[in-house]
Amino acid sequence: MKLTQITKVYHNKNNVIHALKDINLMIPNYGITYIIGPSGCGKTTLLNIISGKDTDYEGQVENCGLVECVEQNLNLIENMSVLDNLLLVNNDSKKIIDMLKHFELNDFMDSKVKKLSVGQKKRIQIIRSLLVDCDYLICDEPTSALDYENSHLVMELLKEVSLKKGVIIVTHELALIDEYTGHVVHMGKGIIEDSNYDYQDEPRILKKDISLHHIKEHFSMIIKTIQTRYVSLLVKILSILLIGCFVFVGVSLFPSLDQMIHQNGKWQTHDNLIITQSRDHQMSSKTGDLYDDQDIQIVKDNINGVIGYQFGWQAAQVNFNSVFYPEMYIDDIREAISTMKPEDQNKDFYQTCLSILENDVKLYESESGQSFPKDIPLYMDYRNIETFQDGEYGFVLDLVHFSDYGFKVQFYQLFKGCQIDLLAGRMTENNREVVISQNLALELYKAKHLDSMEQLIGTEEVLNMNSPGLSEEFKIVGIAYAQNKDDYMIFLQEGTMEDLLSDHHITNKDKVKYLYVSFISDVQEDETAIAENINQTLNSNKSEFVVYTDSILADEQATENHQTLYFYLLVGGGLFALTVIYILILFFDRKRYRKETYIYKHYGYQPFIIYGIIIGLSLLTAFALQMIFSTILYNLMNTIAAQFGYPLLSSHSLLSYLLTSFITATLIIIIEGVYYYATCTSKHS
Repeated sequence: MKLTQITKVYHNKNNVIHALKDINLMIPNYGITYIIGPSGCGKTTLLNIISGKDTDYEGQVENCGLVECVEQNLNLIENMSVLDNLLLVNNDSKKIIDMLKHFELNDFMDSKVKKLSVGQKKRIQIIRSLLVDCDYLICDEPTSALDYENSHLVMELLKEVSLKKGVIIVTHELALIDEYTGHVVHMGKGIIEDSNYDYQDEPRILKKDISLHHIKEHFSMIIKTIQTRYVSLLVKILSILLIGCFVFVGVSLFPSLDQMIHQNGKWQTHDNLIITQSRDHQMSSKTGDLYDDQDIQIVKDNINGVIGYQFGWQAAQVNFNSVFYPEMYIDDIREAISTMKPEDQNKDFYQTCLSILENDVKLYESESGQSFPKDIPLYMDYRNIETFQDGEYGFVLDLVHFSDYGFKVQFYQLFKGCQIDLLAGRMTENNREVVISQNLALELYKAKHLDSMEQLIGTEEVLNMNSPGLSEEFKIVGIAYAQNKDDYMIFLQEGTMEDLLSDHHITNKDKVKYLYVSFISDVQEDETAIAENINQTLNSNKSEFVVYTDSILADEQATENHQTLYFYLLVGGGLFALTVIYILILFFDRKRYRKETYIYKHYGYQPFIIYGIIIGLSLLTAFALQMIFSTILYNLMNTIAAQFGYPLLSSHSLLSYLLTSFITATLIIIIEGVYYYATCTSKHS
């Protein structure tokens, strides 16, 4: 090898530094050539030019052949075995085993490199370089950090190699030069001060550069890389899976964000529920006006924006669903008792009512001395019954349960022709059909172990009103976006509950009186204005209609809807956090990644292919896991969505999965691509 007038210049802001100046040097094809000199004299710079790492210089390097470097840093893949590290260079296993035996390292063939001593690693690195079958072997401080015994083992190995190749050694250990003779080049401040060689090269055929490996060899290396880095790969796959989950939530919920903000938000806080309360703001069940079906009809016909109503049966506990039927004529009570079976739990209640009325009649007749007039209607006011006030008999509609799983629900009756936004299915068309809220659908879906909530459409469920005989089956025909954080809800056609109660002799719907009535406003309308219109239309004396959030029953805490903010914080924040975690995983693995990338490239592999396929396999594994555990993930996401009041996912949408996969894959590929580019453009150390 001949170096002619080699000059290397570094430029900085203030001056020009000559690292090498007019270097002329002959390096023999065989034997050891030592390059010595003080630190900073240009030894490493000269090695980089000889090895071909640095091509930015003036001068000429002739007849150099194939050069292989044994660097001061141990460039071995630590988690691979000794054999696999050597197979990187040469697929001839027999040759590798013979070399390991020759240098007395065959006992460590299957050991991982990280378990070897520094001296053993140095020797393995030299053996790997020899397997390249190079013309020149460059060694930068080959005995640094080694004890005396290992230093001599390495030098004996290099001495043997120098019989067939040119060995160039940079060292500060001058004692080695005396023991292992060779040509010595003294350097100082970028120039050659002295050299002690006098020889003529023998002509020989020079080796070609290391050729690129075939695809088959790349796949073999991919398998080995996966085996040695399975822990970090599993962490990556888990991170990709979690990132995919957050992307899936965003993809699935973002199109429904408008319904979430404008439609579902009012249901969440009862902003669209207009209730009655006494004008004196007392909780007593004995204050307030009475209402009937005619009042409901007046509101329906005259107030725009009212889509339905609700009533209950509990008089002792006044709340937003409270409804009261306080009047029943004595003939109605007698008729109800005559048709009831002995085991009917309501019979005692009606008998109590009848006894009170009959006692009142007897008291009147004894005090007045005349018979009670037959043309005066006599009715019972339930508010005068102590047991009803205590709730013993007054909870028929306060405990409405839906399905055999016994979900306690609030019922709402919608006027014919009125619509609410549906997640799936359609509106009711008769009084034996029901639309359920999405949080109730979620619980039913989980309880029944279905694949999607849409499978609930068309199923029959029981509506039970706290009475053995008072239950009917309803067909689920729709799932509503509407839900409330505290209640499960069902939506019936108007008049359904009145007919059901009348059929079971709980009420006479032609004579029923309500103490508490709630109206439901369209979520697009101004509920406060609607409440004022109802008050003016019904002209109540003791009661008033108010929006629930303005009533005495509302929570004193603010009811402002922050769902949009929560959505962006949950999805955006979670996705950002997971992306940062993924980047940190790469960051903490950067040294190994950089070293392995350098090794792959140096020995004829394409790191882009190796890492690209591994990333692709990681993505496919994460997406496959997402599909396999889709039911669990779907269930979990809906639970979280219900907790925050977001629209639920009605089914496993293939389009959502494909879009999720595309977005997730794009994000990961961009991160890995930038990371790979940064690694390839950075200097290897």
